[in-house]
Amino acid sequence: MDIGTLTGANQLARVEGFLADATAKGAHVITGGHALAELGPYFYAPTIVTGVTSNMNMFDGEVFGPVVAIFGYDNIKEAITLANNTTEGLNASVVGNKREAARVASQIMAGTVNINEGFRATFASLDSPMGGMKQSGHGRRNGVEGLLKYTEAQTIGVHNGLLNFPWRGNQYNRMAPLLNLLSKILRRV
Repeated sequence: MDIGTLTGANQLARVEGFLADATAKGAHVITGGHALAELGPYFYAPTIVTGVTSNMNMFDGEVFGPVVAIFGYDNIKEAITLANNTTEGLNASVVGNKREAARVASQIMAGTVNINEGFRATFASLDSPMGGMKQSGHGRRNGVEGLLKYTEAQTIGVHNGLLNFPWRGNQYNRMAPLLNLLSKILRRV
């Protein structure tokens, strides 16, 4: 298995804090739940947690570590509600029949949603925009949307109509009688 390191001591403490809070309130660590100091100072074992409830920080907080909380659900509508019941929305995964999973994925409020995969399908595509929803970030990287964040839109209009309005003083003086007449006609109409 390939795993990467957390970004530093603060992130390691954050992951450990989420797990300490959850287990103190009744959640169960199925696997992992500990640092892997033999690999380096900020490695953490991939961790699976069950029994997470709404009074735990992990319920709707973004751990940003190799930790996944497993939730049960009774129907697809409830699963979608649980997935969207968070202030975060960076990445999500839906596992199942591809057609049904695509229907569910379109209802998940996350910047990227993978079907039958964790993250490689969306993260590896340089043409697909990547970024979060809600409080998981603003803007996108990759694809056209990613390039557009470095631009500033400008509109330039060129009039090519029948009537050219004056743009210099002497042109206005020549057109003033016509403009006054048009103004009177428009008032009557």
